[in-house]
Amino acid sequence: MPAYDFIPSWHDTGACMDKRHIAWLYELLVRMRPERTLEIGGYTGCSSAAFVAAGVPDVHFAEISPNEKFLSIVRGNGTLHQRKGCDVIREQAAFELILLDGAHDLESVREEWDAMQDRLPRVLVLHDTWSKDAGFPHCEGPSWLMDQMIGPEWHSFSDMRYREGEMTHRGLTMLTREDMLRDVILAAKVVSDCL
Repeated sequence: MPAYDFIPSWHDTGACMDKRHIAWLYELLVRMRPERTLEIGGYTGCSSAAFVAAGVPDVHFAEISPNEKFLSIVRGNGTLHQRKGCDVIREQAAFELILLDGAHDLESVREEWDAMQDRLPRVLVLHDTWSKDAGFPHCEGPSWLMDQMIGPEWHSFSDMRYREGEMTHRGLTMLTREDMLRDVILAAKVVSDCL
């Protein structure tokens, strides 16, 4: 079982993505080996560390207000865009994987979804897909987007289980249209579920 010691020590002190979900993301990145990725919203860099540890060659981070913790993870390890994720999607070449974890309000997520319509990633990762249902305010965007994508052309995998001492009930969802990547997502989830 991997130690996932790349996850920053300050992880347990804030509202970061849960360690189990960071592990799932990392395991996916290691197995998929994307050349070009985008993380929208890095907060303190805990999920960003998965991209760095996985050695993604061309990783991009969209964070409007980067803090020192976040910068200590991404500095020298990719391209930082200090602007909205929807603008980065529109202005850059297509990304193979996009993690949406910035502003979670409906308007912001719609802007990001609209921006990627002509350049959909091979894998789309949505964090906080059940945060609205868990009582977190201003988090209706990820669940709305997940609802838009449920259908026969998308394979969808989620973890929103309540676990004592974890925040996994906020939800993480991974979506792809490719059968091969469906299997990669599942394999990554099996490993991360062993935490």
